Amino acid sequence: MNLDKVINDYESFHKDPLNIRIHIICVPLIILSIVGMLNAIPIVWGGVGIGHIVCLLYSSYYIFYARSYLLSCFVMFAFLILIDFFLAKFPIQLYLSINILLFVICWILQFWGHNKEGNKPAFIDNKETAFHSTFMAPIMVIRHIRNLF
Repeated sequence: MNLDKVINDYESFHKDPLNIRIHIICVPLIILSIVGMLNAIPIVWGGVGIGHIVCLLYSSYYIFYARSYLLSCFVMFAFLILIDFFLAKFPIQLYLSINILLFVICWILQFWGHNKEGNKPAFIDNKETAFHSTFMAPIMVIRHIRNLF
């Protein structure tokens, strides 16, 4: 796999500045919400929930395919896990509701952003890079945040 090709392909679906801003906000919130929804399942090993394990497995992609982004993605995921530990202190129904609401609203916003831009999300109709595009969203977020500084 050529990482630069996959990143460029993914970013070609994200040219509109508003759509990019939506993704910068929504991608981390979707990851946070998935971690939270999975952690709402009452299976914990020493304070580590299913969502944390899935997040770790997800980040293992960067070890194999995108090492140059491993540290940045790890920092992002660690920050999101810290936020999840705070949110997990809420009553379980509120915690789960917050995560479901974040997930749904952020996906709606992302699809709206793509519609406004006039294209579909990268993982739809792009069989060549569909699998990898799922992991490119955090990379795109990191790249755009780095460009701010």
